[in-house]
Amino acid sequence: MATLLDSDISSVQRVRDVSSVFTLARAVENPFSTMVRKGPKPRSTLFEYPFKQRITPTDSAIADGVDVTDSDLTNNEANKCMLQARLQKGRVAIGVSDLASEFGDEYAASNLIADNMADAIIAARENLEVTCLKLGDSQPYGGTTTPAKTRGFGSWIRSANAAGTPDLPINALALTPSGNINSSISDVTTLKDTDFNTVMKSIATAARMKGTWDVYLSADATAVVDAWTRMGEVTSTTTQLRRFNSDMADSTVTMEVRFYTTSFGKLRFHTHYSLPTGVHCYIVQTDMVTLRPGYAPRTRELPYLGGSYKRIVEYVYGLAAENPRAHGKITNGV
Repeated sequence: MATLLDSDISSVQRVRDVSSVFTLARAVENPFSTMVRKGPKPRSTLFEYPFKQRITPTDSAIADGVDVTDSDLTNNEANKCMLQARLQKGRVAIGVSDLASEFGDEYAASNLIADNMADAIIAARENLEVTCLKLGDSQPYGGTTTPAKTRGFGSWIRSANAAGTPDLPINALALTPSGNINSSISDVTTLKDTDFNTVMKSIATAARMKGTWDVYLSADATAVVDAWTRMGEVTSTTTQLRRFNSDMADSTVTMEVRFYTTSFGKLRFHTHYSLPTGVHCYIVQTDMVTLRPGYAPRTRELPYLGGSYKRIVEYVYGLAAENPRAHGKITNGV
């Protein structure tokens, strides 16, 4: 008899060595919905909140001895309006047949129902993130094929309402100034620090705020911003070249921009991989955006009718921009 070699062992007979843990393709991503404020549970699927502009300051000198007349009176009622938003319901459903549940153990998932539910909960959280960041307007309920929708952050940041009869138009007092929006960057590689400075100047002028804004950048925009740290070759050009001195004591070259401070506010950059197509970045004052939970993601078990075990993860949320004038965005024109 010949010696049995390892290569002689049939793959059918060989015991396989398989890890009991999945290697996940990517991490969970929901920074926007995590970082913005969380408000109270709405009492209605249509919720409202008051907005008020300040009285415009003037140089109003009064002569000695002159009494107050009706023309001197200030009425601030014209500076008030009501903003409205809707709740939106979402869900993720899974189903595992009775046979798959009973006999379908996998190497890294001995309980297929639990494994699918774990992924469904994560999917629900990431679906909510996409809903918050979308460019779409709100939508009233119009039947089973026309669900109610909340307004996405990208649609809150607008200098004019959509044409026609849009749902819940934003009062002119609260519309975002056009300077807060740069929609002319068709090629993200042309994005410059001055573009951010110009938008921040407009935001500061409109909102009279100082502080830190969180900037959610697309991956392509992040690469452009990080390139601000590079040192270009000296050539004949009229463009000013930026130079940085790096501490090389630890033999590390850092090509990253995490913060950018201007006279109008500090920007804190975050890369986001789920921004709507055409959006290079959102500039967000997180104290002026609120996520209103109808209810947080919750699980329900549906009746078993003999075919499969069904579970759902459902959630209800509405996004409200308390002050649309305190935010900005840079896009390719979407």
